[in-house]
Amino acid sequence: ILEQLARDYRWPDLQKEHSAAVGDGTEVLNYPTDYAFLTPDLRYQHVGTFEQSGSTGRSHLFLGSLGQTRASALHTTDGKGTPSQIADDRVNARWVLNPISNVAGTLRLEYQRIPPAVTSSTVVWFPDDLAMVEAIRSMAEQRQRGKLVAITIQIKEAAKLLALRAPSRAQLFTM
Repeated sequence: ILEQLARDYRWPDLQKEHSAAVGDGTEVLNYPTDYAFLTPDLRYQHVGTFEQSGSTGRSHLFLGSLGQTRASALHTTDGKGTPSQIADDRVNARWVLNPISNVAGTLRLEYQRIPPAVTSSTVVWFPDDLAMVEAIRSMAEQRQRGKLVAITIQIKEAAKLLALRAPSRAQLFTM
C-alpha cells in the first residue's frame, strides 16, 4: 500500500536528485534503482538541468513524450545538440535525451524514489506509515462487510490527511 502511494503521489520526503555525466553522442541514461517518476518544478515545469562542461550556464530539461522524442527530426546523430527534453522509456528502464547530446556535461534530474518495502514496525519513510496502512485496512474491511463506502475516495482522503498532518511538510503535491 505504501509503495503504491509513493508511486502515485508526490512526497517531498522521497524526492532526490540524480546526477550523471553526459558525453558527445549520449542518447540514453539508465534509471537509478529506486526511480519512481520525474518531479517537475512546480513553477517552471522543468524536470532537471544540463550544465555543459567548462561553462557556467545551465539549460533546463523538460519532460517530453517517448513517441514524440523518437519521432523528432532532431533525434538523430545528424541533429545532435544540447539536450532540452527528456522522455521516460519505462519498458527499458531508461531516459531518452532529445536532441542527442553533442557536448559533454552534467545532467541533474529531480525524481521521486520508491522507498524500501516495510519489513518491520519501524518507520520507513512516512512518520505515520503504520497508521495509514491500518486506516486503509479498516476501510477495506468495512467495504467487505457490506457498508456502502466509496473506498477509493476514502483511501485518498486518509492519505492526504496523514500527509498534511506530518510535521515534515506543509502540503502534499499530487501528480
